Amino acid sequence: MLSRAPETELQGTAIDGLSLSYRLRQADPRQRATWAKKLVTGEKQVGRLTRTQASAICNVPLPLVIKVVNGKKKPESQPSHASAICVTWWQQASFSDRVDFVRACGVSEVWDALSTAVV
Repeated sequence: MLSRAPETELQGTAIDGLSLSYRLRQADPRQRATWAKKLVTGEKQVGRLTRTQASAICNVPLPLVIKVVNGKKKPESQPSHASAICVTWWQQASFSDRVDFVRACGVSEVWDALSTAVV
């Protein structure tokens, strides 16, 4: 039978941002204050921040962090009228066609483009 490991401490001094976020979500204010103390004193170190954490620390919008981290994936190689063709198709497509299209493109790529356009 599987059992959960104790969540109060980690082995070693480093923790990644995702693990830290998970542990802090489940902690009460006193436990979060203890984690903050350990981070400030260097008892625990964050090895790799999440994009959300980096956004909060650097005081920049999350979509901007995502854009910078991802970088430009492909050079612009399509003609400028391609976007107009896509918009026309999108407006005429059924909901299920749109879902299939997003899945074919890759949900993360579509989400990154949408989050950048919203800002």
